[in-house]
This record gives sequence, C-alpha cells and structure tokens, in this order.
Amino acid sequence: MIEFFTDEKDVEIELTRHYMIEVGLEYGLTHPYTIEISKKLDELLNNFSWIK
Repeated sequence: MIEFFTDEKDVEIELTRHYMIEVGLEYGLTHPYTIEISKKLDELLNNFSWIK
C-alpha cells in the first residue's frame, strides 16, 4: 500500500509507528525499549491531535 503524507508530523508519526512495530516484533511488546517508543508515539499523536 502506498501512502502519501501531507506534512512533516504525519511522516514522523508513521516512521515512529513502523519503528515501534519492528522493535516490538524483535524484542517483545513489554520490552522497555518498545514501551519507550510507544510513549513517544503517544506524545506525537496527542500533540498532533491538539494541533488539528
């Protein structure tokens, strides 16, 4: 699937989401690094939702 992103925040959110999935598959969903990335993604999404 090809997705197009309209601004820098969209790209940052998608890259972080994909990275979190990769890390989660490799290390597990409860690994501290996966959780750290998940928190970063939550923050990005919360900030993005507030802006729009």
